[in-house]
Amino acid sequence: MPWKAAATQLGERHGADRVGGQACEVTEFADVEALWGAAVARFGRVDIWINNAGITNGMAKLWDVQPKQFVSVMTTNVVGTLYGCRVAMRKMMAQKGGAIYNMEGLGADGRIMESLGLYGSTKRCVAYLTDALAKRVS
Repeated sequence: MPWKAAATQLGERHGADRVGGQACEVTEFADVEALWGAAVARFGRVDIWINNAGITNGMAKLWDVQPKQFVSVMTTNVVGTLYGCRVAMRKMMAQKGGAIYNMEGLGADGRIMESLGLYGSTKRCVAYLTDALAKRVS
């Protein structure tokens, strides 16, 4: 599994006691909860949570994207981020602190590329979600 190799390499470089690895399918809420649990079991708490999972449909006109790919991109990029935010917000509030970072990217920053309409739409959605959460907790 690629994540195991990455965790091993990072551990060799930065110290195995400072690195942990856990498979997580962000479109499965139970996996996201398990990721949090594994991090807490390894490090005692989570102070920084980064929602970075994302996929694209490649460079394609929206009308050429297959319907199954709409669901896959939206679910990974938007629902995965929502799941991560829900888990992290609830757990960080319980532990009285922490920071959440949502990786937005193209689309959230005002750039528009006709061949990345689906991907950009999901990232604009993530930007709105991030702003709404920040407003709520500030």
